[in-house]
Amino acid sequence: MLLGVFKVGQFVQRVPQAVVGGFVASTGWLLVKGAYKVMTDRPLELAQLPTLMHPNTLILWLPGLLLALHLLVVSRRQTHPFALPLSLMAAVGLFYAILSLTGTSPAQASAQDWTLQISATSQFWQPLSQLSFSQIHWSAIASQSTCIATIMLITALSLLLNVSGLELVTGQNIDSDRELKVAGIANLAIGLGGGILSYHSLSKSVLAQKLGSQTRLATLVGAAVFIAAAALGSSFLACFPKAVLGGLLLFLGLSLLGEWVYSAWSRLSTTDYLIVQVVWVVSGTAGFLQGLSLGWLIAAVLLLMRQRNWGVKGTR
Repeated sequence: MLLGVFKVGQFVQRVPQAVVGGFVASTGWLLVKGAYKVMTDRPLELAQLPTLMHPNTLILWLPGLLLALHLLVVSRRQTHPFALPLSLMAAVGLFYAILSLTGTSPAQASAQDWTLQISATSQFWQPLSQLSFSQIHWSAIASQSTCIATIMLITALSLLLNVSGLELVTGQNIDSDRELKVAGIANLAIGLGGGILSYHSLSKSVLAQKLGSQTRLATLVGAAVFIAAAALGSSFLACFPKAVLGGLLLFLGLSLLGEWVYSAWSRLSTTDYLIVQVVWVVSGTAGFLQGLSLGWLIAAVLLLMRQRNWGVKGTR
């Protein structure tokens, strides 16, 4: 909240567009990896490549890939806000129609790992109480002060990059300082309520934008789902097909990668395009901070070289 009050967010505007584009592309790659993990319960790594075409693995991720490709086509040809939601509902209906035609029960589908494996919980929300405060080991928290400060800085940086990336995706200007203050106030309330660290999600925001949402309705519906899960338990989520959820994540990931790996070639300079590719490849292999730091270093070196060339030309 204080970062927003002191207008630190405006410094994110100095981040080169190519670095932000690389961050968005790396988010897309992480969504692709996450989609594969959701559908197969296995990480997408080089060691797993030989098993991709195995029949038992293929049947888990291929339907999700087909759904993702369908959503990509629909998103490019249809502008109606209900086009993608209806496609997702139809995919769920098709899944259960196939189960019915093949005589497969929902329990058998769950045993085959085709639906979400959600364990029933009696209580999701455990608010803080006076007893909770009396059991805090302050010395243990103090010993982790460096880690806590690191988490705060990384979170603030991630929030600002998500906001900057969302500006690129939506083509709209966003007040970074306002978003910092809103996130700060929200986390103070969440923390006192026993919740966990929370901030802007680029993937969920892009999903809402691609679904045609221009209002806060998508956020309210999402909040209602969390409240329902806390009130009713998580058992109802076990009926949701993994291929549909994985296909949706894969659609988002491929959309971002297509925008910054394929389409960016025609609108960016060769140098900026190469920076984008280096940032997302390093982020996806070595880590987010490593990719971002490398992108910053490359952009700074190029900026210094350009300024030096301009100075030489001006002298001449």
